[in-house]
Amino acid sequence: MSKIKTILFFITFLTNSLFLFAQKPKAIIITPLTGKTYSGGEEIPFVGQGTDQIDGELSADAFRWIIVMNHGIGQAQHWHDGIALYDGIKEGLFQSPIADDHTLSDSIFFRIYLIVRNSKGIRDTTFVDLNPKQSKITIASEPSGIKLNLQGYGALATPILANPTQNMLFIITAAQSQTLDGKTYTFKEWENGSKDLTRAFNVPSEASTIKAIYTVVNSTEERLSKDVLRVCPNPVIDKLYLKSTDLILNNSFYEILSINGQKMNVNSNTNSLELQSIIDVSSLNQGVYFIKVSTSKGYGLFPFVKQ
Repeated sequence: MSKIKTILFFITFLTNSLFLFAQKPKAIIITPLTGKTYSGGEEIPFVGQGTDQIDGELSADAFRWIIVMNHGIGQAQHWHDGIALYDGIKEGLFQSPIADDHTLSDSIFFRIYLIVRNSKGIRDTTFVDLNPKQSKITIASEPSGIKLNLQGYGALATPILANPTQNMLFIITAAQSQTLDGKTYTFKEWENGSKDLTRAFNVPSEASTIKAIYTVVNSTEERLSKDVLRVCPNPVIDKLYLKSTDLILNNSFYEILSINGQKMNVNSNTNSLELQSIIDVSSLNQGVYFIKVSTSKGYGLFPFVKQ
């Protein structure tokens, strides 16, 4: 008798399962199709359909779209949930990010899920993956080995090879000066002639090289220490004083730079034979700046805060 009950139980379970399966709705993603590629900031249309044997064509309130991102290789591969969520629509537009902290990742894709449910609450899920259009980018420096700061990654030594998504926003910041192999280098310009420390650009469709160009500080041009040249007061309101223990400020050359390396005033000579020179910074907005002073005995790069 127990065997009969067991057999009847499994028959009932199988019958119910087949019944539920037969009642399961069908989710269909009409667009985008498998193989669709995207670039940064692109608007991607999505259209879906839901059908059910009993309910027929499902209405929009039976639809849910979920968009997630995957990146990384092997054990480092992981998902980012919550990229986008849409309820109650059969079609819409999803805009891929134009800037994020995964600019260097060349193993990245989006997955679009469509979930539909029928009047009994039974669901069906389908998905399609979107792969990026990618370009080869080389981030270099002259000399090679200089560290450049990439947004989201910190300071990395050049050369840096990447296959980022086309049109994604790339932000690179060069240090005003740094030491490499015992030599001190100061930033000169980017390969396109820009002298701003920060370089922001959208990844082009063709392979390209971005290069930061540095010049070595001659051994006869040592960097001035704070013991030889001082900048005060700091913070400053209107008058910035350059004080020296020697007559090095005679016909010295200076530049005021923003924190991004942008020149903030016209370079000029101090024309002072005194041990102290005065620079009017009252026209500057509040913020952090650098003053770069070049003299006959070397140069100094000093930060100051304008109040």
